Amino acid sequence: MKIINRIFMMFGIVFVGYIAAAIYLDSVSSRFQKDNLKFVVNFMHEFSADWSIENVESKIGVQLIKKADTESGRVTLRNFRSLGGLKSISKIELIDHVYFLNDQPNVGVFALDAVFEHGRALVKLVIEDTNKGIKVKDINMIPVYVETNTEVQPSSA
Repeated sequence: MKIINRIFMMFGIVFVGYIAAAIYLDSVSSRFQKDNLKFVVNFMHEFSADWSIENVESKIGVQLIKKADTESGRVTLRNFRSLGGLKSISKIELIDHVYFLNDQPNVGVFALDAVFEHGRALVKLVIEDTNKGIKVKDINMIPVYVETNTEVQPSSA
């Protein structure tokens, strides 16, 4: 009977430890979101001003700079440019967060609904928070097409 009680005590301790770790990681993610929210909004405003990498070069990672310098990167920037400047952001959320206990940088993925001058898009930003500052590692934009319900009327001839 003592063995069964000790096993249950061990399971209880492991369960409490698991709950404490989950609460700690949730608070770390909440703090990451709060600390980087302003950066995400400012970055999107600066980047969408003319969709030029030069405007935000100090805020993006080396990989993204190299990616933008390729032919497909230039085409992607041209497609972004067709949306125009950022008018508003309606919803921002941290959809993924990787927290490391060692010196590796924390990485988070922010998703936001953005309204631009010429359309809307779902934007995903991958940011890296290091001791050297915050950098955007990747950006993905999916245009949102709004369907209209218009009917074509037959002409009376």
